[in-house]
Amino acid sequence: MTDYSKLTNEQVAELLATKVMGWHIHHYGNVRHWEDKDGRFMANADVPNIRSEYPHWNPPEDLNQAVECAKSKWGTITIILTLEDYGDYQMSGATLYDGGEKACSLIDKKPPARALCEAILQAVEEE
Repeated sequence: MTDYSKLTNEQVAELLATKVMGWHIHHYGNVRHWEDKDGRFMANADVPNIRSEYPHWNPPEDLNQAVECAKSKWGTITIILTLEDYGDYQMSGATLYDGGEKACSLIDKKPPARALCEAILQAVEEE
C-alpha cells in the first residue's frame, strides 16, 4: 500500500484529479489547468492568480474540494471527520462509509482536508 503521507499536497491533488475525478492536464501557453474527459475546464492546476475567477485545485487544503472527490467517486457516501486538540498538536480523522461498508479510515496529525484526501486515495487503491 502506498504511504500517501509522504507525498506533497500538490502530488495528492494530482492523484485525486487523475485517479478519482478522471481529469487530465491541459496546457494553454504557459498556464496549466484541469479538464474533464470531455475537454471542459474544471480548475486551475497551477498556483492561483489573484485575478483568476476560476478555482485552484487543492483538495488537501480545501475541505469542500476533498468532499467533492469523495462524492465524485462514490456518489452517496458517509464521511465522518474527527478533530482532537492535544494542546501542542491536533489529530484529524477521516472515515468513509460506502453503503454502510467502511471504505477507509485514517487518523493522523494533519488537517482534516488532507486526512480525507489520503483516506480517499487509500480506499481507491484498495478497490
